[in-house]
Amino acid sequence: MIILHILSNWKWTERSEPSALLARAQQDAGMQIHFFCDRAPVGAEGTVADRAGAFGLPVTSMALPKHARLWDTWRGVRALRRHLMTIKPDVVHCHMPGAHWIAALAARSVQPASCLIRSCYDPEGHELGKREHWLRRPVADGVIVIADPARQRLEQCGIDPARIAVIEPGIDLERFTADGIRRDTPRQRWDLATDAFVIGMVTRIRRDRGTHLAVDLLDTLRDRLPQARVLLVGRGSAVEIRHAVTQPAARRNVADRLIMAGYQIGDDLVAAYRAMDVLFYPRPGTDRSCRTIREAMAAGLPVLAGNEGFVPNLVADGITGFVSDLSTGSLTARIIDLASKPQLRQRMATAAMSAARKRFDLNRQAQRTIAFYRNVIQGT
Repeated sequence: MIILHILSNWKWTERSEPSALLARAQQDAGMQIHFFCDRAPVGAEGTVADRAGAFGLPVTSMALPKHARLWDTWRGVRALRRHLMTIKPDVVHCHMPGAHWIAALAARSVQPASCLIRSCYDPEGHELGKREHWLRRPVADGVIVIADPARQRLEQCGIDPARIAVIEPGIDLERFTADGIRRDTPRQRWDLATDAFVIGMVTRIRRDRGTHLAVDLLDTLRDRLPQARVLLVGRGSAVEIRHAVTQPAARRNVADRLIMAGYQIGDDLVAAYRAMDVLFYPRPGTDRSCRTIREAMAAGLPVLAGNEGFVPNLVADGITGFVSDLSTGSLTARIIDLASKPQLRQRMATAAMSAARKRFDLNRQAQRTIAFYRNVIQGT
C-alpha cells in the first residue's frame, strides 16, 4: 500500500510528531510511505522536514500553509496534484485542516483516485469547525478521531459510522521508558537533591495553562513538605514567565524551590521526566490530545491532573494518578499523599506504564489505521 501523509506545518508541534511517528510505524509495517510538509523559512532549525527525515521517512517540503492564504494554497494544490499523478498513492492521510483542504482540491480529477483520510486530534471534534458536512464523500472518504465525543459529533452531522474510526495516537514507548537514563544523572543536572520530592510540569508557560499553581503549591508545602521542588519544563514569552512564575515565586520566597529547565527535546526531555516524582498537569493547552500525559505515563510517572477536557479519559483516578479540582487544598492533599506513601506512588507508576503500553503502542496504532484504510477503500 502506498500512503502519502500530509502535514500543513513546518514546525515540530503537537501535530507534527504524532503524524511522523505514525508514518514511521506504518513504514516499519511494510507500507510505502511518503511524507509531505510545509516548506520552512530559510535558516529555520528543528523543522518537520529535519526531524521526520531523521526518523528515516522520505520527506518532501512544498507549499502547505497552516493558515488559508489564497496564493500559497493554490500553489500547494497545483504542486500536490502533480505529485499525486506521479506517486499514485492508495491513501492520502491529512493531519491538519489546511492539509485536508489542499488535498481535497488537488485530488479532484486525478485518476486513479486516492482514498482521502482526515485525522482529527481534538477529542471533542471542535477543530472540524462548522464544515463537518464537507467531510462527506468525496472530500473525505474516512475520518480518524481520538475519542468517542468526536465520533458522536460526526455521526450527528450525518457521516456514515463505517467511515469513522476511533484510534488513539501512539507515542515512542521505548524512548520514554529510557532504562539507560539513571535517575540521579538528571537530578544532578538540575541540582536536585536525592531526597527532593520533584513535582514536574511540562507545558507552555502561561497563566492560563495553570503554571502559577506550581508557585501556590510550593508556598503551601513550605512547612508540610520542605523537600518539595517544582521542575518546570517549557518555554514562554518573557512577560508570561515573569508574570505567571518568577515574580510570584519571588514574592512568596519560594524561588529557590523552583527550577526553570527551559524547553527540552529528545533525550533531554526524557531525562527531565526521569528526574520527576509526579507530573502535574493542570489543564490542556493547544494539544487537546494531552500528549504530555501520555509521555509521562510511558515514563512511569503518576499524574496529578485537573478535571478538564480529555484528561479523565487518560488518567484513571486513584490508579494511574489523581484527577482533582484545581483548588490549592485538593492539590496539596494529593501531593502529600504521593510524597508520604512511596508504595502508593510506585503502584501508580507501574499502573501508568502498563496503561501506556496497552493504549499508546505505535505498532498497534499503525495496524489499526492500515486496517481502517482497507475497510474504507473496500466500501468506496
